[in-house]
Amino acid sequence: MIEIRKARDGEECQVLYFYYRLVDTMKGTPYCPKWEKGIYPVLSDIAGAIGANTLYIATENHEIIGAFILNHFQGEGYQFVNWQTKDSDDGIAVLHLLATAPACQGKGVGKKLLGKAVEVCKNQKDIAIRLDTLP
Repeated sequence: MIEIRKARDGEECQVLYFYYRLVDTMKGTPYCPKWEKGIYPVLSDIAGAIGANTLYIATENHEIIGAFILNHFQGEGYQFVNWQTKDSDDGIAVLHLLATAPACQGKGVGKKLLGKAVEVCKNQKDIAIRLDTLP
């Protein structure tokens, strides 16, 4: 059974390993993430998100099979986009580092992760979710 929950203190290395394994496994595929080991994400990114209670993980049989960070940080360049929804940063959630383990892709894990993100945003009274991606 898949459980989606906030990552906990002490799970930083497991989460980082999940992302690094994903980068290695998907290298050279059409959907290869443009993340670079040692550059982004790094342990301090993961630890900071866990400390801020903004990192969520999907687990199955105690193994991390998906993850995302959901916060209100809009990166460089966001101010130049003509968004349909205009509001302060506090009313707009941003989804970062959304990922599903390659072995679990096509099995609904991503859908469950997005469902959790929507649920969290509704509870926070956010009015929009923006997906942070690399071009």
